Amino acid sequence: MYAAVLGIDDSKIFPGGNQYDRFSKILKRVMQEDEMKVLLENEGLVPSDIGTHSARKRSATFVSSCSNGGPSAAAICIRAGWKLPGVQDTYIRYESAGDRIVGRYVTGLPFDDTGFAILPPFF
Repeated sequence: MYAAVLGIDDSKIFPGGNQYDRFSKILKRVMQEDEMKVLLENEGLVPSDIGTHSARKRSATFVSSCSNGGPSAAAICIRAGWKLPGVQDTYIRYESAGDRIVGRYVTGLPFDDTGFAILPPFF
């Protein structure tokens, strides 16, 4: 839908060169909306309590607790952008299969359903 409406000029789904900065700015703007402030206040929070780390931390917690046969801790940490100290940084690398399964868990696909094996979109 996104590509159909806005098009993809340079094969990038999202514009810009710094996605972290882009996401951070959008998140800060959303957290300042009146309705969001009320929701946060009901939970005892203020907008500055929520940051980009919150989304990664929650996603990592969700994925690691989905199933007793879920993705490896290394795949979760790499996808979250976290460093693996010492020897792990040297010998444990990104692998697309681990990244794919983490992505499927994060999106909430039911892991015990055949839909879990659905292919991702290709552009």
